Amino acid sequence: MRLLLLVAVAASEEPVTLAYRSTDTLSRMTGTRMSGAGRYAWLDQDRWAAYAKELYGPNNNATIRDMDVIDRALLPPSLQEAPRGCPRSDDEPFKRFNWHAPFSRYRYFRRRTARDPPPPAFRNYSKVEISHCGGSKFETNGAFFYVFRGTGLYIDIGRSLAFETHDDASRYLLGRPCAPGKSSNMQLGIFQCDAELKRIIGAAKSQGWDSLQFTRHCDAFCTGKNMSDALSGKDPRSQLCGFEVVLTRVAGTDACPAGLELFRGWGGHEPCACDASRLRSQRGRCAACAPVTT
Repeated sequence: MRLLLLVAVAASEEPVTLAYRSTDTLSRMTGTRMSGAGRYAWLDQDRWAAYAKELYGPNNNATIRDMDVIDRALLPPSLQEAPRGCPRSDDEPFKRFNWHAPFSRYRYFRRRTARDPPPPAFRNYSKVEISHCGGSKFETNGAFFYVFRGTGLYIDIGRSLAFETHDDASRYLLGRPCAPGKSSNMQLGIFQCDAELKRIIGAAKSQGWDSLQFTRHCDAFCTGKNMSDALSGKDPRSQLCGFEVVLTRVAGTDACPAGLELFRGWGGHEPCACDASRLRSQRGRCAACAPVTT
């Protein structure tokens, strides 16, 4: 039996958020685990202040607790390459998120896993901090972004419709669930919906939505080999959940999508030019803003 949670509020405030969850999923949610030795004990506060100023400009209120990614140069030498497997706690960095996320300079931390509840959706017309990399064959009809605080790169999501998973969007926009995927994906609750994505994005665009939000797309792992740990139950927290935003009116095949306005500064209050020379994923080059100068 599946539960349909529908939260609808004024369009000027929050988007409509659809969340399909099984009762089993609800019973398994455990919350995020943090280090018993002290949160972010590896952080040098003086270096952090200089880093935040360079990333966001002088007028920012950024703290490490606001971040999801960080430049590895800010880490102590022992953590710059990060562990090969999953970290011991969720405030310690790791190197890889998945094929489509930058890894050449960024390190990730504070995991959100398949056992954690999803974050709330963003309000319509929010400036959202994201990453975007080129090289995906699915982005000819839309541009896919990960929501990562700490990149210094923002987009405006416009009028937005939010779901937990791709399958939820298919049920709502196409009137049917996605076709079954790989058995391992189905076991882990991963709904890629590759065959339906083009039609999902097209339907959303035709209904006037500028973007789709997927708050719980759990197809990432701490390293490229941790799916087996999640499947066996050896380390359920090796399965990571991304927060995707898909813009319906631009193509995302290039790192810097043509015609897309990007923003920088704390909260995304000023425009920036896209720079695809500094960051890479395992699939291609990734977008960045030029550093803020004062």
